[in-house]
Amino acid sequence: MAPFDIDSIAGLARLTVSDGEKAALAEDMAAILAFAATLPEADPYTEEAALPLSALREDEAADSDPAPLLCAAPKLREDAFTVPSGGISL
Repeated sequence: MAPFDIDSIAGLARLTVSDGEKAALAEDMAAILAFAATLPEADPYTEEAALPLSALREDEAADSDPAPLLCAAPKLREDAFTVPSGGISL
């Protein structure tokens, strides 16, 4: 991947990338794209493609107190945030 591509991607992500980081990022991007190119060849129905059960964890329910989050909300309706009808602009 050419350095100008890294600059474009960094610009889209609103990141500043030093010249020293560009080479490493280019290698990482090339590896990611090479892996993605192999995905259509993978057979999802083989046992090797299945996620090992040891990689999964049990879900644990936990009680949580929404009060700290709700007190930071600009507006509330009952126990929920309200959002302007126009949505949220970032």
